[in-house]
Amino acid sequence: MNRLHRRLIRGLRLSCLCMPLLASCKFQPNAIRSELKTSNAFQFIAQDSIGFKRNTAKTEGELFFELKSDLNCRIEYWSDDLSVAPNITAPLALLCPETTDRAFRIPITDLVPGSPYSFKIVVWPKSLDSSAAAAVIFREGGNLEAIKSDVLVIAKHVRPRRASELYAVALKDQNNLSQIKQKIFETRAIDPDQPCQLGQASQALLFEKPEDQNSLFGLKDVSSDGYGRAVAELHPFHEGRLKLSYESIESRQNWQWRFNWNQTIYNFEVLPPGYITEFNLVQDESIHPLSSASLAGAVEEIDLSTSDLQIEMQNLFPQEIAYLDVLLKDRFNPENSLHCRFSGNESRHTIASDLIGKLKPGTYDFVATFETIQIHYIQDTPYPPWVISSQDWVFSRLRKRL
Repeated sequence: MNRLHRRLIRGLRLSCLCMPLLASCKFQPNAIRSELKTSNAFQFIAQDSIGFKRNTAKTEGELFFELKSDLNCRIEYWSDDLSVAPNITAPLALLCPETTDRAFRIPITDLVPGSPYSFKIVVWPKSLDSSAAAAVIFREGGNLEAIKSDVLVIAKHVRPRRASELYAVALKDQNNLSQIKQKIFETRAIDPDQPCQLGQASQALLFEKPEDQNSLFGLKDVSSDGYGRAVAELHPFHEGRLKLSYESIESRQNWQWRFNWNQTIYNFEVLPPGYITEFNLVQDESIHPLSSASLAGAVEEIDLSTSDLQIEMQNLFPQEIAYLDVLLKDRFNPENSLHCRFSGNESRHTIASDLIGKLKPGTYDFVATFETIQIHYIQDTPYPPWVISSQDWVFSRLRKRL
C-alpha cells in the first residue's frame, strides 16, 4: 500500500494531527495566517484530550482539549467545504477564556449540518507573543462508509485547452465514498519501487461513461465561475455529455460551480485545479526547462543520452490525489516506448539509465501530464458526489543518437 493510498483510505475520519499550515490556497486580506512551529505542539497540548462533539441538531458543538501548562491559546476554525463560510480562505478565530483551569470546553455555534469542520488550537507561552506559537489541527470527519451513491458526476478539465467535460455516470451497484476513492486509486496505481515500464502505457479510464448511457440523469443548467467562467453546453459529438470552454482562467481563484439537480439549484466551491509552475529535465549536468503546453507545432529537440534522466517539477494546488504521468513515445514503434507514473506530491523523479539504455536510437515524443483529482460531497444532500479531475502538461521531443 503506497503513501497516497494510505492518505486516501484515511479519508475524512475523525483524526488529530500535528502539521504546519500550508499555503495551498489563497488567504484573503484580514484573514489570520500564523507562522507556527508545530514539531513540539504536543509538549503543550494533551493529544488524547482533543475532541469535538455536536448537538443533536448538528448546528452547534463543543471543542474540548487540555493544556499541559499555563499558556495563552487561540482557536481558529473553518468548514472543509469551500462553499460554506467560514472556510479556510478566511477562518474565524476565538481567544481561549482566561481561567486557571487547563481543561477547555469551547462552544462553537452556527455550524452547517453535513459540513465537516477543522479546528486549529494555537498555544504560546504567556511571557512571549504569538510568533512563538505551536499549533495542532483537529479535523472533524465524516463516515465515508455511510455516504452512498449509485450515481457520480464526473468533471474532466484540461488546463492547456481551457476546456472541461461533464457527465453523470450510473454505477453498477450503490457505492459508498470509501469504495469510490478505492476505485480511483485502482485506476491511478503508483508503484514506488518500479514506477517506469517499457512498452505502451495502459490506463483504465476514470469512471468512463458507457456508450449506452446517454442520460445526464438529474444534471442540467451547469455553470462555473472564479477559476473559469463558462456556461455548459451540450457536447456536439457525445450525447449525454456537457462541455465548458473558458476564454481565460484565473489560476489561483477557487472554482465555483452552480447546477440544477432534479429541479433544485445547488452551488459549491472547490480549490483551483493543480498546475505545473516549473518543469526541468536534467541529464549529464544539463538543465532543460520545459514550458510548452502545446502538443503540436515546432518543438526544440533535446539530446538524450543513456544516463539517468532527472525530472524536477514544481506545482501549485496538488490536492489530495495527484500524480505525474511521463511518456517517451516512439511514434513509429509504440512498443519501443517508456512510461512512468510518479507521485504528484514530490518534486524530483528519476528515470533510471538502464531503462533509457534499452530504448532504440530515434526521436521520442516526451509528454508529462500532471493530474489532480478532487472529490466533492456534502453529507445528507440530495445530489451525488462530484469527481473533478484536471490535467496540465508539458511537451518536448527527445532524440537518442547512435
